[in-house]
Amino acid sequence: MPAVGDVNHDWPFPTAAVAHHCGSGTTGPGWGVPAVAVPVMYGQPFWASRLTALGVAPAATPFRP
Repeated sequence: MPAVGDVNHDWPFPTAAVAHHCGSGTTGPGWGVPAVAVPVMYGQPFWASRLTALGVAPAATPFRP
């Protein structure tokens, strides 16, 4: 599959909720809808824990390949 380059994270919204990997680029916008965190690697578990601590997401869902 070819790479698409930079993608504006706002284009698929508004939506009722978002499930994402919790990289800083997908966590930062906040979107104003419930989030389901599925961290995969590096700093993603940290950002997932921040969403939970802020009360805007339940505990992260473990990634299972």
